[in-house]
Amino acid sequence: MPSFAQHTHLYGVSSYGGTSGQGNLFRFTPSTNELSIEFSFPSEGNGNLPLGTELVDGGNGKFYGTVSRGGLRGGSIIFEWDPSTNIYTKKGDYGASSTLTLFDGKFYGLAYIGDKGKLFEWNPATNIYTERFDFASVPNGPIVVSEATGPLTMYNGKFYGVTERGGVGDQNGALFEWDPTTNAFSIKYDFSSQANGFHPTSYLSLLNGKLYGATLEGGNLSRGVMFEWDILSNTYTKKFDLITLLSGAPLGALSLLNNKFYGITSLDQLIEWDPLSNNFAIKKNLPNLPIQLTEFGAQNGALTFYNSKFYGIRA
Repeated sequence: MPSFAQHTHLYGVSSYGGTSGQGNLFRFTPSTNELSIEFSFPSEGNGNLPLGTELVDGGNGKFYGTVSRGGLRGGSIIFEWDPSTNIYTKKGDYGASSTLTLFDGKFYGLAYIGDKGKLFEWNPATNIYTERFDFASVPNGPIVVSEATGPLTMYNGKFYGVTERGGVGDQNGALFEWDPTTNAFSIKYDFSSQANGFHPTSYLSLLNGKLYGATLEGGNLSRGVMFEWDILSNTYTKKFDLITLLSGAPLGALSLLNNKFYGITSLDQLIEWDPLSNNFAIKKNLPNLPIQLTEFGAQNGALTFYNSKFYGIRA
């Protein structure tokens, strides 16, 4: 669950903690090692519990994100936050379950609504929210099963994403392509093979026209796999079994630096992976965290590269 957004300071969102225990927006200053809560989500009314979401820079000095609870009838909302004034604004009671993805002045994402979930578009300039595509309209289509999903990944004007459920057979997950201009939708790969992994995590990372990700199950001893999907050739390749490397699945999106991926795993490890050579290394086993961090509601997330160093948080 990515948590940091870069500016002079590092800003992030936490699922719990804050004055009401419903989540908070925080600031971290690397030069002074200072961590402060900037805004606490209220217990009701304007949204709370930002499960699995990430702050997204709107390019206008403001951040945008989603929360899972606290809106109309307890539903999700989209919010705007200005760190310079610390003004938080609920933009609307909109179905939004994923981290927002900015493209051509609009935000896109997945919504945990309807029978199987939907793709949505939100225009911050007009505050118009539109449900663009309903997964229920596709036989054996993707199924959004969580209020916390990763962002869509853009490549050549099209979005790509994965869901933990849906697809043919046992409905163990699907990788899809969606064109926001034409609204054309297609399933590109079904995670229906035990050997090649199933139940993908909700994050895809892009490198050289290929998407990389992980599954939670399948592969050797059903501990999950790392995979590659070639967009142009529509080819899926299992890169390796996680259990054979004594590693857990990445908890958030993989962070790219010098053509290598870095991340935090479910076994509390900092990992490095070169997808071209397929060399994988556990760089460090993370120690136990002090209890005091619970007031900030620390959650696991992706690493953020800032001033030649990676920063991250974990629970």
